[in-house]
Amino acid sequence: MFFSMRLFCYLLATSLVSSTHVWGGVEQFNTEAAQKHSVERTLTTNNFNPYHFYTFRQDYRKCLAPLCGGIFVKSVNKKVTHCPDGTVQTECYVALVLSQPTIELSSAHLLQGTLLNKAIAPFTALPVMRLKQAYRSATPALIAGVVVGLQDNGIRCVTTPCFVTNSYYLNKHKVRAVSAFDLSAVGSSEATLAQAFIMYDHQQVVLASGKFHVQQTRQGNDVTFTAQQFYLPIIP
Repeated sequence: MFFSMRLFCYLLATSLVSSTHVWGGVEQFNTEAAQKHSVERTLTTNNFNPYHFYTFRQDYRKCLAPLCGGIFVKSVNKKVTHCPDGTVQTECYVALVLSQPTIELSSAHLLQGTLLNKAIAPFTALPVMRLKQAYRSATPALIAGVVVGLQDNGIRCVTTPCFVTNSYYLNKHKVRAVSAFDLSAVGSSEATLAQAFIMYDHQQVVLASGKFHVQQTRQGNDVTFTAQQFYLPIIP
């Protein structure tokens, strides 16, 4: 009887680790298969668009506006930027930023929008950005490392490492699942940090820049993300 009970417990534990099913309201599965499934699922069903993200700086050249006085934009996570005139440069000049409703850029550090040429009298073609969203940084620190969007992918498991968060590389068709992320090194206020975690808890994407860390464990490689900066959306 004792041997049979031990055998039963062993078979039960094995099935919990190797199969995908619901036990006690918590999903259990093989972590590698779950990670692959999560990436494929979120790429097709997530409303988050990881493309068209830019950093920017003001243009302080002195000439006739709007030929000067706009902003220079640079693609996040890329060495070059595709400009509205068809050229590829390190950064592109944008004469006007168009948004509806108007989004205030004085506190913005990241922009998401589309670059295009637009006829605005008396000019036949001006480089403009049709702005979708602007983001403010949690602290004055500059971008350090890769910039990603962090989102809870819904995975729950009893084994470790458990890759519960998807990190979307901005401007790249690449997703990397991590078991945990740390925003504490940013040094933001408690209120700003709480706002980021409220967004995460509501399945919203939190933008952050930082580094991935890989650590070998007995169960396999564990991947985490440490942020040096994170960004929150500016509400019009």
